[in-house]
Amino acid sequence: MCTDAAKSSSAYTQCLATGKIDVNEIVGGCVDDMKISDGDTEFLSSVVTAFENTCQEKVLKDPNSYTKNATDGTLIMPAFVTADLCTTPCQHGRCSNGACVCNNNWVGEDCSVDATKPPQALGLTRPEACDIRKRPCRLTFLDIENIADTSKLKCRLKDLTIVNGKVSTVGGNVAFSKADFQNYAEVSCEIPESPAHKGTVASHAYHVSVTFDNNRWSNDVMFVIYDSLCQNCTEKGTCTINANSCHISGKCYSAGDHDPTDTNNVCLPAISATKWTQVSVPTQPPPQIMAASTTPRPATPKATPFPLHWAKYGGENKMRWDIWTKAETGCSCYFDQSKRDCACCELGGCQCPTSSKYHCVKCGEEFTCGTVKPSTDFGIDGWTATFTGCPCVWDTKRPDCACCQNLGCPCGKTHRNQCTQCGHPAACGTKPEIFGPPLNDAIIG
Repeated sequence: MCTDAAKSSSAYTQCLATGKIDVNEIVGGCVDDMKISDGDTEFLSSVVTAFENTCQEKVLKDPNSYTKNATDGTLIMPAFVTADLCTTPCQHGRCSNGACVCNNNWVGEDCSVDATKPPQALGLTRPEACDIRKRPCRLTFLDIENIADTSKLKCRLKDLTIVNGKVSTVGGNVAFSKADFQNYAEVSCEIPESPAHKGTVASHAYHVSVTFDNNRWSNDVMFVIYDSLCQNCTEKGTCTINANSCHISGKCYSAGDHDPTDTNNVCLPAISATKWTQVSVPTQPPPQIMAASTTPRPATPKATPFPLHWAKYGGENKMRWDIWTKAETGCSCYFDQSKRDCACCELGGCQCPTSSKYHCVKCGEEFTCGTVKPSTDFGIDGWTATFTGCPCVWDTKRPDCACCQNLGCPCGKTHRNQCTQCGHPAACGTKPEIFGPPLNDAIIG
């Protein structure tokens, strides 16, 4: 067997003719290796390599082996150890003019792939589920055996749905994608835009297989794609919901996010991680026209009785004369639209009647007109009691989120020092002079 392996080299006859090669020494080493390994035939391919490398080294070191170019006199190396030598041993074929000519039913650059058998997928090169928050997840690599780089090399992808944290194979669509031959042990497959990429589901999976003849397909290997905003998934397609998010109707939402179709619904994982939590959104009733009162309008503070300063983690002026009044004048009066000398109200605030037209109060509490509620004695604004000190709805272990009042709802991670009227998430971040710019993820005490 070892002698036959050496003879399979395309350069065997010419190398022996040089008288520089001791083939018995090379064959003897092969025999010893097979005895030690109990007849392991993997050593046979190394015989060809050893024989050709030894022949090439000795022939190229001998000046007599070269011929002269008749035109310019340059030396030409012998082709049988250069251009005509195959770069890899031809395992089931012969080397001819530097390329392997394979025997029947064998393919591949080195004739090592059995064309009568399908490829054998061993698994993913990177055996883990793919998080679209960290990687594009549009390409996967398979560890594979019996694979050849042919014009018919391609991948097949069978859709798998993940329901209630488990993979389902019912009714999966089949698609085909481009495959790239990396080497005889690895192939890459392109992944289409999946439902997880499109945001219609939080996780999706494929059974991926490969062919090199468009007939015989490898076994399937699972590739899982998921959105870590609300789920954690394993490479086997087992998914669990993150504690600080919601997974509703297949989509991911952060704690504090509102339902895109109904702002009365909020993601509150502490209550439910799989359903929207409905919050009551107070309607703004028409202001009550109160009888004339002798109560004087609250006095406007001088210049400002409180020093302007940055509020805790942002915001210049947190101390204002009333939490429901944005400005004492400049807005149309509800009782006379032709006039614009009435108070401008904060979200959820309503104008007081004529006697206190420079003042706003919480809608439905017009009986408090004339009683000023300055910040920060009555909170930062109508919906925010304090900038910090309450657990965050998206991470209850963090105590650096705003405390709400008057049934307000928290604004979420980037405006976690603010609350707003439930059902009005667009108001979050609209008061930078009070709450400052959007926050990063650092805990600020």
